[in-house]
This record gives sequence, structure tokens and C-alpha cells, in this order.
Amino acid sequence: MESQRLELLKHNNLDGFPFRCADDIELWMRWGYYLSPIMYGQNAISINEFLDNRWGNLTGSPHESTVGKSLLKERGFFTDEYWYWICVGVLLGLSLIFNFLFIAALEFLNAPADSKAMIADDDSEIVSTRKLPPSSEGSSSTSEIGCG
Repeated sequence: MESQRLELLKHNNLDGFPFRCADDIELWMRWGYYLSPIMYGQNAISINEFLDNRWGNLTGSPHESTVGKSLLKERGFFTDEYWYWICVGVLLGLSLIFNFLFIAALEFLNAPADSKAMIADDDSEIVSTRKLPPSSEGSSSTSEIGCG
């Protein structure tokens, strides 16, 4: 349970949601921002939306040519079209890397406890019974266990 909380805290702090852009993150923490798959997905979706012709109205500003590019730059996203494909490629690459690491962990790491699996032969009729803890052996009613 504690590891799930730490993972959630890491994602909330490094995925860019509490920050406006990568420039708002301390220099020593930017590696987590750029390693996060959520950042690349968010950039790809934003680039796909705001570089569309619907956002192509001129702004009148000498620095930015369209409304979409000015919105992307204001929010700290990439403003060039080729970054869409870079973000998609990074997402695919990270999914392959994470899947490979997951499979390697399942293959080479030991289980935290001994396996209790029983394999019965087709010929024998083994019936496994589970013993109740000593404190509840005397009770035979299911309503006393907490089902009521």
C-alpha cells in the first residue's frame, strides 16, 4: 500500500500537472519529467489539437504566428509539428522497455513467498480442506464471522 502511495506521489510531482511547464521544475528533477510517459502523451495530444487548422488564426504578434502556437508556447508544450511523431515514438519505445522489464522481472525474480499451489492428478480425487484459525474453530455459524 505504501509503494502505491509513493508511486502516485511520484507521478503527480513529475508528470507536469502541478507545474505549468518544464521550466518550473528544479533542474535536478527534470529527468523525472522527461522520463514520464504521461508528459509525452500530453504533448502529443496538445500538438495534434492546437496545430490544427481550427487554431490557425493569426495573432498579430511578431513572435507567434497562430493562436494554436501561442497557446502551446504559453503552456510550455512543444510547438513544432515534428514533436508529435517524436512523442508517439517515445511512447511506443517506453511501452516496449517497460514491458520487457516487467517480463524480465517475472522471469528472473523470485516470488516473495513460497508457492502453495497444488496440482492434482486426474485419477485421484484430492479434496483440499482449509482449517480455520484456532480462535474460530468452535463457531459453526457464518453470521458470527462477520457476514451479518
